[in-house]
Amino acid sequence: MTQHIFLASATLCGVCLTVIGLLQIHSAMQDTGTLADDLLAGNSLLYVLVCLLAYAQLRRVPPPNTASRKCATLARVVDAGFLLAVVLTAGIGAFIVWAVLR
Repeated sequence: MTQHIFLASATLCGVCLTVIGLLQIHSAMQDTGTLADDLLAGNSLLYVLVCLLAYAQLRRVPPPNTASRKCATLARVVDAGFLLAVVLTAGIGAFIVWAVLR
């Protein structure tokens, strides 16, 4: 599961950066500003953090004859961080729609 989160978080970080660029173009054409690009920048940083934690989880090999409690904890942190970032992305998307259509 961590491998999928690693790939998806890197992709979604790129999507956030693309939307920031599109919002900048929209803001320049409409001569308005919005908080959404700042929120997306923070969200993309969260995706980068999750990506780095997922990479650490993938590279971690527990020593033989030891419990993998640390691995399980890191996997839960990666899962929770990814879910938080996805929920924030959905909320920011709703905010963008509201800000553009009002």
